[in-house]
Amino acid sequence: MRMTAYMALLAENQPWNLIAFMVVPMVLAETLVAAEFFLLLGASPEKERCLKSFTRTAGIVLAAYYLGLLVYFVLNVLGSIVWQGWIDVTAIIAFVLAVLPAFAVALYGLDLSRQKLKRHFVALIAYLILAHVAMVFGMLDPGLGGVQAQETEHTMVHHHHH
Repeated sequence: MRMTAYMALLAENQPWNLIAFMVVPMVLAETLVAAEFFLLLGASPEKERCLKSFTRTAGIVLAAYYLGLLVYFVLNVLGSIVWQGWIDVTAIIAFVLAVLPAFAVALYGLDLSRQKLKRHFVALIAYLILAHVAMVFGMLDPGLGGVQAQETEHTMVHHHHH
């Protein structure tokens, strides 16, 4: 099976790229979802303070970490991508755009009043949707989008790590 540029990035330098580009951001985001469920469902005042502090910190870490991934991606990967049609483009655009709701999560996390908590949760959901779109489209065979095999024979993204 041929790979999109996103999947080639995850498959390269195993298991580190998979951990860095998928596991860490998704664990952070899904842990935030769990914490926010408890906040939205109501918690005792001391648990609420603890959860808000955790959520604020985890949101900032998620945004900073994702920005770091994006900078690395732009500086080290983007220029070497051999685009393989709309499926590949969709995966990469979703990956890049996910930085926006990640930053909204961090900003709304600075003030977790009831109204901001709802916005925080919506931003987190938007991040998860974009991240999952990137993963799903990244896992598809570019041939499903009409790209011919000869066009994608040498499309793996290769980076040399020292």
